[in-house]
Amino acid sequence: MTTTTTCRSSSTDSTINPVDHMALVQHIVNRVAKGFPSFVERDDLAQAGMVGLVEAAQRFDASAGTSFASFAGRRIEGAILDYVRANSWMPRQLRVVEKQISAVEEHFATIGVKSDEIVAEKLQLQVGQLRAIRRDLARARTTSLDRTFDDAGSPMSESIESNDMSPADKAEFEELRRLLVAGIELLSEKERHVITRYYIEEIGLLDIADEMGVGTSRVAKIKQSAIAKLGQGIEAQFSARTKPRTRRQAAQEEFFNAMAIRAAS
Repeated sequence: MTTTTTCRSSSTDSTINPVDHMALVQHIVNRVAKGFPSFVERDDLAQAGMVGLVEAAQRFDASAGTSFASFAGRRIEGAILDYVRANSWMPRQLRVVEKQISAVEEHFATIGVKSDEIVAEKLQLQVGQLRAIRRDLARARTTSLDRTFDDAGSPMSESIESNDMSPADKAEFEELRRLLVAGIELLSEKERHVITRYYIEEIGLLDIADEMGVGTSRVAKIKQSAIAKLGQGIEAQFSARTKPRTRRQAAQEEFFNAMAIRAAS
């Protein structure tokens, strides 16, 4: 059954049919999903986006002078992010492994032992396997930058902490938080502006594009570039690095090192 919603307007009785704007939902899903781990189903994101579209159709006021696409885009994206926040990001198997590692690390921490070799041996893993799992865990937390900030605008790494977290978990979350903050401070002016406006001040891409005098696609590219840079920077802190061979790799290495120094200060 097709639902047609009457938009609120003081000057018109025009109606908005959500079905006519389903392509907008798919467009936003394709865009935001690039920043999510691969195990997040796009069909689920699309369903959440449709909820935002219907809500936008019910609340749209044509007399406000804003296009429906711009108005609905924010609510569709917001509905998708709300859905993601309400659901666990990590696959169940990865969460189980994380708890096992945390339990072993906490046990050895109580007796003053901190060694990857000992932890790996206890878990019947190779040291390389243990470190690879840690990188996967870090990636699962950090590549999802689109939900880094909670509804109050504070870093999710702060609000996610609870009394149920082990000391090792809290220390790791704090380290990730400091690295993320340091990375944002080291971004280019444009990247930092987009990240701040979009994630902290919750300004839509269309509005950011207008104030910067560029197209929405350009803002989206800047956002994705910043996300990739932050994700790579954090991942680099938990993995072995090879000697840079190109100027680009040297620049990346410089960013990674500066990120670590700033986070530690």
